[in-house]
Amino acid sequence: MYKRQKRFSLGLRFLLRDAEGFSPAEAWELLFACLSAAEVKGMELYGARQQERGERCYVCVFSRASLSRCRSLYARLSAHPLICSHLLFYRPFLQNNRLELITGYEYLGAVGDNGDVQYGDAAYGCMRFHGDNPPLDPLLEPPVFLIAPDSYCGLLTPEQCIRCLMRVAYEYFPLAQIVPFPLADGGRGTTDALLHALGGRYVQAQVQAPEGGKLAAEYGILPDRTIVIEAESAAVAQQLLCQTLDIGYTSFIVGLYGAAACSEREPFQLPLHPKIGNVQIRIIDSGSGSAFFLDRSGFDARIREASIVLTGDGYPEGAHRAAVEEIRRRCAQENVPAVVLEGEDPPPGTADEALERLRGRAARIFRLLEAGGRLQHR
Repeated sequence: MYKRQKRFSLGLRFLLRDAEGFSPAEAWELLFACLSAAEVKGMELYGARQQERGERCYVCVFSRASLSRCRSLYARLSAHPLICSHLLFYRPFLQNNRLELITGYEYLGAVGDNGDVQYGDAAYGCMRFHGDNPPLDPLLEPPVFLIAPDSYCGLLTPEQCIRCLMRVAYEYFPLAQIVPFPLADGGRGTTDALLHALGGRYVQAQVQAPEGGKLAAEYGILPDRTIVIEAESAAVAQQLLCQTLDIGYTSFIVGLYGAAACSEREPFQLPLHPKIGNVQIRIIDSGSGSAFFLDRSGFDARIREASIVLTGDGYPEGAHRAAVEEIRRRCAQENVPAVVLEGEDPPPGTADEALERLRGRAARIFRLLEAGGRLQHR
C-alpha cells in the first residue's frame, strides 16, 4: 500500500480506455524500456487504477525520491512522445498531495542498483529497467512538431488524433520534440482544449434538469480565474453562469454547440442575476470561435517555436473547418510550414477505419519528411 513519504513521489496517469487497448502491464513495460537503472535506483514503485472524468486510467508511481531526482524524472518522461501519447491529457503527472488521495495501490517493489524491481506484491512484464538516454548530436537541434488537429471526419476527437500522430512521429523522429495542441472552435471540447493549452482545473457541479431532478455538469477554471463553460443546452449554461457568479467570479467564456448554438433568430440570453452587469462574458459557438480560441490559447507563440505544424480534420481540400484554415493562414504569416491532413472519398464509416486512415496518411507524411533531409529547430 502506498504510504505518505517524507521524500517525493511522481505519478503518471496512463489511459486505459484506448482504441489500442493499453494495459497496466504495457504501461510498466514502456517505462522499463525507457528509463535506465541509474535514473530510478532506490525508488519504490506503486500502481493503482483510477477514474478521472469518466476515463479509466492506471497510475504508475515512483516514490521515495529526492526533489531533484523527481524533477529530472519528470523532465525525461514529459519529453518522451511515445509515453506522453498514452497519458491522460488532463493532469498526466501527479505529485505527492494528489497521489495521497488515491486508494487501492499495489506495491511492485524497490529498484535495485542493476535496475531489477524486487520485494513487491505485484509484477508486470520483465520488472527490470533497461533503457538508456541516447546522446544528442550537439550540432543538431531536434525538430519541433506542433500537432494541432481538429476532430477527424467527426469520428475521432482531437485528442485521439494527437495520440495517433505522436506515435507515428516517434517512429520516424524519436528525438523530436512533439507539442500536442488539441483544437476547438468554440463548441464541444472548448473547455478541454483551453485547459490543456493554459492549465487550470475542472469543477464538478449540478444543474436542474428540465424534467426535474439534478444533472451532473462541470466547468473549467483557468489560471487567471476565468470560468470556461460549454453546453449543448442554454439552460445548463445559464445555471452554471449563475452558480459561478454567486461564488464571485467575474470573467467568463461560454461555448455553445448543438441546440444551444447562437443564431440571429434565437441569440443566447444571459441569465437575470444581480452581478451580471459587472462582469466580462465572451460567448462563442461552434464555427465562430476558432480565431478567439487560437488567440486566447497563445497559439501564435507556439507556431514561432515550431519546425513544422501538422493540422487537419480529415476532410478534402475546400471543405476544411474554420479552425484548420485559420491555422494555415497563421502559419503562412509566420513563415512556418503547415501540413494539412487531407481526407479522401469515400469518407471512413467507423472510428477504427478513420484511425487506420489517419495512421497511414501520417506515416506517408513523416516518411517524406525523413527522406527530405534533417529537420532542424528554427
